[in-house]
Parts: sequence; structure tokens; C-alpha cells
Amino acid sequence: MDGDMMPAPKKSNWGSLFRSEDMVLLGLYFDRAAAEQTVHELGRIGLVELIDLNPHYSPFQRTFAADVKRCEEMQRRLRFLYQQVEGLDGVFVPDGEEYSRETLQVVRLDDLDSHLGQLEANLNQMNVQEEALHLQMNERIEHKYVLEICATFFSDVPRSGATFDLGESRTMLNFITGVVQREKLPAFERLLFRATKGNCHLKFNDLLKPVIDPHTGESMDKAVFVVFFSGETVRTKITKICNAFGANLYPFPFSHNSQMTMYNECRARLNDLENVTITTRRQKVETLSEIAAKLPLWSEKVFCEKAVYHTLNLLNFDTSQKLFVGEGWCPKNRVDDVRLALDRAVRRANAQVPSMVEERKPSSRETPPTYYRINKFTEIFQTIVESYGVAQYHEVR
Repeated sequence: MDGDMMPAPKKSNWGSLFRSEDMVLLGLYFDRAAAEQTVHELGRIGLVELIDLNPHYSPFQRTFAADVKRCEEMQRRLRFLYQQVEGLDGVFVPDGEEYSRETLQVVRLDDLDSHLGQLEANLNQMNVQEEALHLQMNERIEHKYVLEICATFFSDVPRSGATFDLGESRTMLNFITGVVQREKLPAFERLLFRATKGNCHLKFNDLLKPVIDPHTGESMDKAVFVVFFSGETVRTKITKICNAFGANLYPFPFSHNSQMTMYNECRARLNDLENVTITTRRQKVETLSEIAAKLPLWSEKVFCEKAVYHTLNLLNFDTSQKLFVGEGWCPKNRVDDVRLALDRAVRRANAQVPSMVEERKPSSRETPPTYYRINKFTEIFQTIVESYGVAQYHEVR
């Protein structure tokens, strides 16, 4: 049992032969209405080590298992909010501080649970919209590069739909344009040549700077390519190879006027997407800034409530008397402090039934925990000592 930070009583035991304070086994009885406040008060004074009265029950079979699970779900949502805040530049979670009992009581757990669920849903929706905007914007950026670079490829190559002589026959030349990862380009070129038996011509040009892949979201060095070929069978083979290499295909019109029209539409759409992305980002920053300021308080509230429910699961509930029954060890000279804590809890909860504390005689099989009375100065040295081991109860110095 760890030492507490409460002021030492008048009676000192520093010259004792034994290493631990004398401990006494207490029986605690308190009303259900005062249960939460009682656990809070006992935790604040830190003088009682409760005994698990339900050791044969698993954590899922205990009375407040559903409440613990709800607190864990709230903690998961809080972790999600922390991740969203940490992943955003310019938004920070303030340093944690100690909140008073009154401040924590202002936040109701039911309201907080509903609020966290709504915040999670809203942020998930924002993230989906933001990802969709980035996907469309990255696709427009790649398409713009295709329209710019492929225009230079067609300065000396016959256009799609144009027929020209190849020996004794006349054939039609088609093409496919797109963007592929630069490091995959050599293998891409070899496979195209082998799959079409040389009946295609590949031209490509590297992009000057990395671009974000629309599907993976990763920054990559890419190249714009155009494949000239003839025949629908060859088109099918080339399309399958492009898909296998993760190439993104984009349309490229035949006529110069159509190219300019598509290019202008692509730039206008890209500008609209950039403006919408900036607005969405600003709204997300404002939302997360408000959330970040309250995260420490919410986390402290959920942590305390979860600890209360875990503690209540150690107790028994007398259905006939509507009372919680608990057992715990306490320093013998601090029993009065425990009684005062239970009285404060009754007053805070406005409970009608007073709480009771009784001293019990432990069985011979029960070994009291070791308790040291420490202060802020001796706590440092006690921590060093306990790193090597904790002395047994009433071990001789």
C-alpha cells in the first residue's frame, strides 16, 4: 500500500522497531446514493486499500461492467480526438492541470458521452470529405500534367482517328495517355513491348516534381506517358498492363480546340477544389481548437469515473438494505480520518442513510499491507527504496 501525502498525525511512530505502520481491517457501509462521492473521498485521502470481495467473478460479470465498458469507449473517442489534434499544425492540447471536485462535477458523464460520440461522427465526416477533396484535386493535378505534356508528343505523331498507309493496307492509330510511377517505367515499357509483340510505341516524360498519388496518398516521382497502338485487342492488353502497374489513365481529346477546352475546365475545377479544401481545413482547425482546450478536463473526468466503477466492482451490494459493503486496510491511527471522509461524502451526496465504519478482526491467513507515512521530502527516498523491494508488514528494521 503506497504512502499518502496527508499531514502526519500528532502521534509519531518514527522510532518504531517495525518498518510499517500498524494496520487495521475496516468494514465500510454506505448508501448507494453516496457511493460515488464515498469512493472519491476515499481516493482523495489515500488511506484505505480495499479488498476484492468478488474474486470469483470475471471483469465482465461484475455489477458495473457495462459502466466500465462505456468509460473505455469514451477513452477511445478521446484518443481519437487527441490524434486528430496532434495531426494538425497550429493546434495544441494545453498542459494538464489538477481540476477541483466542483469543476469535474459540472461535467455530466451522460452528456459527455453523447457529445464525444457526436464529435467523433462529425470529425469522421470531415475526414471523409477532406480525403475526397484531396483525391479529386490530385487527379486534376495529374490530368493537367497529362494535357500539358502530351500536347508536345502529338506535334509530330498522327492523331487518333487519322488513317495512314502501312505498306499495302490502311490502318487507324489509337493511343492511351496516363501517369505511372517513375521507378516502374522500365518494366512497364518491357512488358508493353512483349505483350503487344512490338505493335505499340511508348513515349514518356518525367514530371519535374513529385506528385501525390490519388489512390495511395503518397508522394511519388512519376512520368506522363502515351502509348500508340492499333486495334481493340491491343487496347485491352495495354489497359490491363496499366492497371497492373498502378498507372492512372486520363482522357486526351483529339482536336486542339477540345484539348484547350478540357485544359481550361481542368484548371478551373482545380482552383475550385483548392478553395473548398482551404475552407474545409479552416473549419476543421476551428473545431479542433475548441476541442483541444477541453480535452484535459474530459480525460480527467472519464478517468475518475472509470476508477470509481472499478472500485465499486470490488464491493458487495446488499439488496435488502440498499447498502454497499466493503472491506479494506487502513493505518490504525488514521481511522478517524476515514470516518470523516465518509461523512463528507454523505453530505455532498445529500444521502439519507449515514455511512458506517467498523473495525474487524482479520483472520490469521490475511496479511496486512505495508504502509509508510511519507511527505514530499521523504517520498523521493521511499521511491528509491521500493525500487529494490517493499518490506513485509511489521518487518524488523
